[in-house]
Amino acid sequence: MQQVRINITDPLTAPQMFFLQKSLELLHRDTIDTYRLRINNPRTLLRELSQVLVLIKQGSIKELYAAELINEALVLFKEEEELNFISISKKYLLSLIGSNKWDKDKLYYVANVLVNENTGYADELFQNISREIARVEALPNFVYQEYDKLNRLIGYFYIELKSMGYSKEYLHRFLRSIFSPRVAHQNFGQPFDIVRTLIAREKEEFSVYAALKLPMSLAPEDISSEDFEFISYTDIDAIADATNRQFKTFVRQNSEYSFFKITIQCTDYLSAGYVARGILQTKLDLLFMGLSSDEITVNKKCFVVGTTFPQRGNNQYFNYQLDGRFISNITTYNAFLEKLNDMNSRPVDNVSLSKLQAGLRYLRLGSYSDELEGKLLNYWIAIEYLFSANTGGDKVARLVEYYTKIHSLSYAVKIFQYIHKSVQSLELDTVLTHYNQNDLDYLINPLSIIELSSEVVRFPLFVYRLQTLNARFQDHNRIKSELERHGNNLRRNLLRIYRVRNEIVHNAAKDTNIIEITSHIRYYLTFIINGFLDFIINHPLDADQDGKLSIDDYFMISGIRLDSLINSNSATISDLLDFQNPLEYLS
Repeated sequence: MQQVRINITDPLTAPQMFFLQKSLELLHRDTIDTYRLRINNPRTLLRELSQVLVLIKQGSIKELYAAELINEALVLFKEEEELNFISISKKYLLSLIGSNKWDKDKLYYVANVLVNENTGYADELFQNISREIARVEALPNFVYQEYDKLNRLIGYFYIELKSMGYSKEYLHRFLRSIFSPRVAHQNFGQPFDIVRTLIAREKEEFSVYAALKLPMSLAPEDISSEDFEFISYTDIDAIADATNRQFKTFVRQNSEYSFFKITIQCTDYLSAGYVARGILQTKLDLLFMGLSSDEITVNKKCFVVGTTFPQRGNNQYFNYQLDGRFISNITTYNAFLEKLNDMNSRPVDNVSLSKLQAGLRYLRLGSYSDELEGKLLNYWIAIEYLFSANTGGDKVARLVEYYTKIHSLSYAVKIFQYIHKSVQSLELDTVLTHYNQNDLDYLINPLSIIELSSEVVRFPLFVYRLQTLNARFQDHNRIKSELERHGNNLRRNLLRIYRVRNEIVHNAAKDTNIIEITSHIRYYLTFIINGFLDFIINHPLDADQDGKLSIDDYFMISGIRLDSLINSNSATISDLLDFQNPLEYLS
């Protein structure tokens, strides 16, 4: 959670500031996965369910995947209030998805009807957000529960905009620019109304200029086509000169490349680059058939020019940018190398060392892959192998079982560390009596909660999060419920990723809309590698008494610790905060 810059004359109310802070947090790529934009709202979940039911009918995937989506739908539809049920009642939908033996054909048609009857869902959500802001503003005091609906609606709204084609990065930049313009807005309503214009905005035509270095055997004119037009250097130089200085620099710095124009109808310039990447990928697939021995080099950047404001054209990375904060520098490398050397001096069994080496190899291969499918497959190969049992058995079931337990064990620490870092970034440590840089317990101290809650007008999202977390982890029963909820979310997402993995492997599926789950599986992989290293170096325990430390020791001990905590009937948030998150030797 970071400071938010605004340039608005009238002071913002707490609900207005909450809208802005929540929006920017959801869309920021460095936000932890718990608080980044989720994959589905009710409408997009219905669309995904429809697609999965088709694949089941075709025999491409198992019914298990629809069952997990239906469980997810049950959770969403019990709380959502914004979908329009015109020809089909909500009660009927709930009866279908709540049945022990659901009717796939009926559910398929119901899902499609509801998707089609809610084409105005984004505007419906926006109006509800506006009404909810006004409702909460009328309340005399801050009560965190009163923000629950607003918190949910904001996420649903941006998921819907994303389903319309907007990229998260563009939405983040858009919000920052309209809420902090050079000339101040008078009030919150002015930029808020501009946000609404995204819903009905017409798609814009973008020209995406890709730079390719071709082998001597291939003339650029030979691969030029209507959707992939070769532009001579003389022409591209003239186009750049008429556009802006950045384009001119881009062309002259890459004069040894051949330039091709890809014309895209798209919602924003960042999405245009991603769509163009898909078109280029198809072109490269075809060229490979005749030129497999010759290398075509694609410049890591492209230049995107829109028709509305061509003078604002700019370069952007042509490769896919995954969500999450991935640290890569010499300091991190040296720290990681030191831990590996330390590990090699310990009695670690050869199978575990082999798994770690394979995990690192496929992490590297995935990170270096240009295509999302290659990234996802390599990350999945790594994590599935890490969780494979020496005695065989269902690798995926074992992965889901143990990963959810291991991650749940450090879940509370992870999110309270996020709150702790927010205290620092928002400079709230100065209002605290018991602030402790090295101990998270101050965040559950009643006096700290009172002191931090006094900052609700400036930081309503922070106060909402702090009070919500303390309530969710208030006693053993709530802790158990919260960890079960988190485990269920992890299980569904792991099975979603596995389903997409199978579609790629068995059906050669090609879909650029997998960037979020690719980010997720990369995070899951680095988390488990970090966790195993941390176990060996800082918490070694030979659980099976075979004289060796192993990755199975790590899995079993972590699972037992979580089960013991949940079954103790006396777990407290302090107990959870005693667990240490794996140090991020690798990210």
